Amino acid sequence: MSPSDALQDAVQIFLLGVAIYIIYRALSLRRALVDHPYRTRALWTAIGGLTIISFFFAGYLDSIFGETPSTITGVVVEGVIWGFTFLVLYGWIANNIYVALSSDFFHRDALYWKKGGGVVALVAILLSYVFASLPPWWYTSTESAVTNVAISVIFAAVALYATVVLAILYRRIADRRIKTYTRWVVLSVASILLLIILPTGVGFIAAIVWIYCVYRSVGSLAIRTQVLPS
Repeated sequence: MSPSDALQDAVQIFLLGVAIYIIYRALSLRRALVDHPYRTRALWTAIGGLTIISFFFAGYLDSIFGETPSTITGVVVEGVIWGFTFLVLYGWIANNIYVALSSDFFHRDALYWKKGGGVVALVAILLSYVFASLPPWWYTSTESAVTNVAISVIFAAVALYATVVLAILYRRIADRRIKTYTRWVVLSVASILLLIILPTGVGFIAAIVWIYCVYRSVGSLAIRTQVLPS
């Protein structure tokens, strides 16, 4: 194993350890938090940490079956793990948007999210997932390249849409603690957008930023607890 590979493995192990801590910390806070909106945020922050672990695991399976698997087993395994990763990731983002919407005293919508934008985003993710999970022998090389670009564009568009919606809601929130939490969520979703559009080498930095922002969002929840957090 080369020194660079060993360093990369060490960094990934460290980041996975941070993700496990995020899950533990968020679930611990959820047991202590009093208000339901805070408990909901803590639960979905833990799910966000689980998404990080799932993302790394999916990348590991890519190294085994290939980013474009050529066997039925590879297609099924890759489809399941990436489907779980992106659907849970969408659930984490969407839940944060809905809770942020409920924090607005005037109950205003943002970019038609409540009027169908959130549903359209979910349908776009589901359709992209279906096409991404189809066996590679269903496509010619040209069709496969076009499909991969289209899927990346759709994922990036949904991430950008969610980021802008959260940014608008962030400006409307009066509660300073919720505002701080939402700010870290906005940065988390923005880093996911960078992770999608940047090359693999640079995208790894975006993954580190994503994990750090999720970690900071956990700390911003430590308020209104029955027992003071240690």
